[in-house]
Amino acid sequence: MSNIRWAINGNGASLSPNTGVSTTVTTTGRTNFEVYAAAEDAQGCPGDGIVPVTFTPKYDISVNSVDAITCPNGSFNISVLDNSSMLEWATSSGSLSNTNTKNSVLTLNGTNPATVTIKGKNPQGCDGETTVRVSAANETLSLVKILPQECVGPNDVDAVIGVAVGQVLLPGAPVIWSVDGVVIPNVSGLSARVPAWKRKQSEAVVTAKGTSLNGCPLEASIIVCYTKPVPPEIPNAFSPNGDQKNDVYAVKINDAEINNMKIYNRWGQIVFDSGEAGVFSWDGKISGQEAPVEVYILRLEYTDYEGNQNTIKKDITLIR
Repeated sequence: MSNIRWAINGNGASLSPNTGVSTTVTTTGRTNFEVYAAAEDAQGCPGDGIVPVTFTPKYDISVNSVDAITCPNGSFNISVLDNSSMLEWATSSGSLSNTNTKNSVLTLNGTNPATVTIKGKNPQGCDGETTVRVSAANETLSLVKILPQECVGPNDVDAVIGVAVGQVLLPGAPVIWSVDGVVIPNVSGLSARVPAWKRKQSEAVVTAKGTSLNGCPLEASIIVCYTKPVPPEIPNAFSPNGDQKNDVYAVKINDAEINNMKIYNRWGQIVFDSGEAGVFSWDGKISGQEAPVEVYILRLEYTDYEGNQNTIKKDITLIR
């Protein structure tokens, strides 16, 4: 064959050279076309032929998932399921490992989503491509104080902390509770009581750790405040003179329970005893008679909010 000539019948491709025993066709579009060849044999007789070319778009590389959810900073395994080769892996965020195989691991950067692009070729040499979208699970844990008051007082019930209504936790998975980093023993449900021993502080940090439906670790903290006990108010004098001002000697102790109150004269004789009646105020009389003006001795026994027994001794002066 001699005088071989090549031509394109249709749009979407070009060829070079256009003469000779072979040519190279380059596609420039996405349509089908025909390659036309004409030549002459040794006797000078003409001949021709047509090669139809069908355009095949890029194929989709088959993977185990194209839209996935994992934990923040978590990892997700991506696997190529078909016979693609010469794979190229790239991600818009996070990091990829094992990119020289058909199985790569994507690790998210915090809660930032990532789009992984995979390119390769099939056995026919055609280009393939697919994308995998991986998002971070949008799950949070919230805690609430189940209390009628803002802060817990010494005589109030223990602070109760609960998981907010509507939280989605993995059924059966325990919730671990801690106070200032110390785990509350034998508690794994959706609420916990803050131990009373924490009331010596002004506040405590209560933390709960659980597992979401996606298997992600969840953690939240809340601050519980405590009101400090008010120091006992113990007067050092009173004036039972009938002027309606400071006529009765009384002790005021908040957040505690008075057990007994006795008042002695300077010779050690009891002039007042609260006794079984539980009256903790003295009107300045002894057996119905006005007590003399002098210094007396108070002995007060009480139980504080922590259950400790306390005794106070103090001089008090009766003034007319």
